[in-house]
Formats: sequence, C-alpha cells, structure tokens
Amino acid sequence: MRESQALSEFADVFSALEVPDADGLRARVQMAAILTREIRASGWTQVEAAGILGVDQSDVSRIMRGNVHGFSQERLIRLLNILGFNVVLRVERLEEESVGCEEDRSSRPGQRVEVAGTRP
Repeated sequence: MRESQALSEFADVFSALEVPDADGLRARVQMAAILTREIRASGWTQVEAAGILGVDQSDVSRIMRGNVHGFSQERLIRLLNILGFNVVLRVERLEEESVGCEEDRSSRPGQRVEVAGTRP
C-alpha cells in the first residue's frame, strides 16, 4: 500500500500517528496557525507581537513554528482574544454505538473539535 493510500484512511496526521489527545492538539495547532497568520498579516516582528500579546518573543517564535507544547487551549484562546478574535469550539454528540467504546477514539464520528477564529 502506498503512503498516500494509508494516510487517506485517517482524518488527519494526528489520527494517523495515534497522537494522545489528538483533538486537543489539533485545536491548539489550528489556533497557532491563526495567530501566525495574523502576526504575519500585521507585519509585526516577533518582538512586536510579543509586546502586544504580553508574552516572551520565544513564545511567539514557538507558536509561529507550530510548537504548541506548553500552550494550553485557554492560553491560546486568550492570545487570540487580545488580537480581537472570538474563538468558537464546535462539539458534536458521538454516535450511540460509539459511546463508551475503548477502541481508537480518534476515528469515531462526531469526535472532532474545530476552531474558528472570527472577529466579533
């Protein structure tokens, strides 16, 4: 089986790699991507962005490289709020037969958490 075929069986790379808390990591990476896009679009240096966000330049650098380890969802939401974004998390009910199963949770329907950064 080719690699592209194998990966197509999964919702995303987090599921394919069987990452613990794939949904949480996916949400944090999506928020980091929105922060990065906004920082770049604003033309700020990392130092300027850090001053605006109230964090260290090294934190901005880590976020812009997609390194979200050490950043909670709450912290990333606060940073997005500072930039004028409203973060909406969408939660869906699991299918009846999936509730309580111990099988691979990342492949269950309705398990997705999506992040939409919007300006109020």
